[in-house]
Amino acid sequence: MAGKCQVLRMIRQVDAAFTLHGLPEFYENPVPHVTLAWAPGDQAQVLQQWLDSFQHSPVAFAVQPDPEVHEEVRSLTAGTVNEYVNAADTQQLLALFQLRPGLITEYIFGSWSSFTPYDMRLVYLVHMWLRDQKLGDGQGLAGSLSPQQLQQCQEHWKQLLQRRHPDTSGRQISNVQSSVAAAVQQLPSSLVMPKSVREEVLLHEDAMCLIDMVFTSACGRQVVIEVDGPQHYRYPDQQPTGRVLYRNRALAARDYVLVVIRASDWDKCLQELREQQLTDWIQQALQQEQSP
Repeated sequence: MAGKCQVLRMIRQVDAAFTLHGLPEFYENPVPHVTLAWAPGDQAQVLQQWLDSFQHSPVAFAVQPDPEVHEEVRSLTAGTVNEYVNAADTQQLLALFQLRPGLITEYIFGSWSSFTPYDMRLVYLVHMWLRDQKLGDGQGLAGSLSPQQLQQCQEHWKQLLQRRHPDTSGRQISNVQSSVAAAVQQLPSSLVMPKSVREEVLLHEDAMCLIDMVFTSACGRQVVIEVDGPQHYRYPDQQPTGRVLYRNRALAARDYVLVVIRASDWDKCLQELREQQLTDWIQQALQQEQSP
């Protein structure tokens, strides 16, 4: 691709700036790409028929029939499955599986020998997401991958999370996250069980998420607090990215109560009001979980 080296050089420069501020870097193996067009999801069938008339090689459309996340996948990305798996985020891949499940299976079966660690990590996320959402037979990609292949994908995902952990990466925790953690430690035992707060935790045995902090509430629920900076939201509509939605659903599937705090909201909150605001956010999340 013409200009790829120049684009990658710019990405690395951005990575360096992010690292200085304790922010996650860009994808390990970035694949620069351009979206040339998008259209509302309800036009997918019309566009697919039009493209099929040209008898092109496999075309994948990302269309999410679930209305809850329809807005997240409102663009239709055309390309071969190979390009899609390497360039799209997990939310779009989930949509692709719901629309054309055979494409992912065919791709994995025919391309496994050339998979990079990046491909395997992405495939593992898709597998777990499909399993959590109980789509198809509820087994994720177990029918497309052998147990050994799934284990290999899982190991690559775990290794990535371990490399991103501050203890191994040297990454500094952001000032906002440190401030929130300090406030959580000051909350009364009527809300947070004493000595139950843990930070930067690889959560759950299947290593789904590296979370900012988790504690046990006074009522016995496991509460996760995520402090989300600008990189967790799309530009310009400021909706959560596909990976953030993935994280949220993975935690919900494992019965965690999730409190998401926007870094900008915390910064706007007056110092003397932060403890009360944090208490309100936690109580609201607990009450929502108890609602039928």
